Amino acid sequence: MPVCPSCGVANKDDAMFCMFCGTKLTSEPATTTPKPVPAPPPPAVRAPPPPDVNGLVGFAIFLVVSAVVFALNPNVFQDLWTWFRPLVTEGRVTRPPEPLIVSAILFFGMNGLGGFVPAYLRLAIARRRSRALANGLSSLGTVVFSVLLVLYLERIVTGPILLATLVGVIGVLILTFFVLALALDLVPELARREGAEAPARR
Repeated sequence: MPVCPSCGVANKDDAMFCMFCGTKLTSEPATTTPKPVPAPPPPAVRAPPPPDVNGLVGFAIFLVVSAVVFALNPNVFQDLWTWFRPLVTEGRVTRPPEPLIVSAILFFGMNGLGGFVPAYLRLAIARRRSRALANGLSSLGTVVFSVLLVLYLERIVTGPILLATLVGVIGVLILTFFVLALALDLVPELARREGAEAPARR
């Protein structure tokens, strides 16, 4: 059946003219060439994320602080066992040994102060203000905990008061984060971060 080259209507085999538009039909039947189907684009290759330099700096600070604490108190593990042994054997909570409290003050105090370095790097290099704010408030909470330990060492506060104050400080810091995130217009940045991390979690 010859196909009209003008309108595409199929005609009878012996037709000389198209029965629809009157165009003269050629002796050879016209064939329509199918359009090539474009190949699907290759799947996007996600580039590996760059190394977390800020995380490495924070981990390096943690290692240095740990080394300093162990150098100043080589018996820190023995002090820990002295503190935990009555709890394990007798179910009795006792006051930690003073060298252990001093080691904890140094550990949390220096880690808290050192934590401001990754916070600054996230702000200055990566321009991630929300992460910098979170790191800064976390470091502030760690420093506050070391100050509370100093008060505990001097017997100004008791263990229950220390824990209650620490829980309250954590709550205030979390609320402060959200208030500052709203005030500094960091909500879009947090939303973008959640959207970027959602495929990775799936």
